[in-house]
Amino acid sequence: PAFVAGTCFLVLLVFVTTVRREVLRKRDLSAGALRALGIFQNLLGMTGAWLLTRGTHMIDAWLRHAHIDSQITVNIMNAFAVSCVSLVAIVLLDVATDRLHTNPRTLRPVILAMGLWMGVAWEGVFDLAIENVADATCFKGFSFVDAGLTVALYLVAWPAWEWYILPKADPSLRPYSWLSNTNDDRWSSSSSSEEDMR
Repeated sequence: PAFVAGTCFLVLLVFVTTVRREVLRKRDLSAGALRALGIFQNLLGMTGAWLLTRGTHMIDAWLRHAHIDSQITVNIMNAFAVSCVSLVAIVLLDVATDRLHTNPRTLRPVILAMGLWMGVAWEGVFDLAIENVADATCFKGFSFVDAGLTVALYLVAWPAWEWYILPKADPSLRPYSWLSNTNDDRWSSSSSSEEDMR
């Protein structure tokens, strides 16, 4: 049932994206209305991806029935299956937009949701693998792997977030970004991706 519900959410996402594009062609919407529609589209995509992820737990049950006892093996097989389905769906959607001569931006939110679904499946694999390694490397109740990963995440993710992602999301922070002195095409890609959702 969760898999069917996730598919329904993705179909609804295509419908909302199509309606949004048609409304924008006929009249201008306020910035607040555009933001609300964008949030609604993202909510539909994330909910659809989450429901599809929940739906793939039936694969877990089938693998357990096949006497595969290792949870990490089950998660890896699940992630491979999700990756195959996602990639085939993305290619089929791309071919459909080319053949039907529709705007490719209409299906872009669904393709992003499929990518999110694949990412969530692989995140489960890596999370379980790191947990297993952390449990195996505990020293007197302290996990050096957990502490090391926390420090590494801070050292890598925080500067990337502050210098690259945050200035793209908030134009007032652009002068403080290291990208402000580089090619302006990077900034235009953020505005074009915002327009892609329209």
